[in-house]
Amino acid sequence: MKTIQIACVVEGQGDREAVPVVIRRIVARLDPSLIVQISFPMESGRKYVETIDQPTLAAAFDLEMARRADSFDKCYREIVRLVGEMQKRGESGSV
Repeated sequence: MKTIQIACVVEGQGDREAVPVVIRRIVARLDPSLIVQISFPMESGRKYVETIDQPTLAAAFDLEMARRADSFDKCYREIVRLVGEMQKRGESGSV
């Protein structure tokens, strides 16, 4: 099994917990055999008031519905592109 590493910059604790869940779900659709390691996300320094339910929401997140939003679809396509590049190069590196 290949392992890839992805580093994230997030706005707050809710994102810190939710973003890795969403990224792992996207990568699992591309290649279920890939192991994704998310490095501890750095906060951008801006104040952010997150909801307690945000990690649970990320786990139940409807990717297809979210892709209807241009900004999320752009994010989704970039994750797909980066993972695809790493797979083509046969890397177990990081992005």
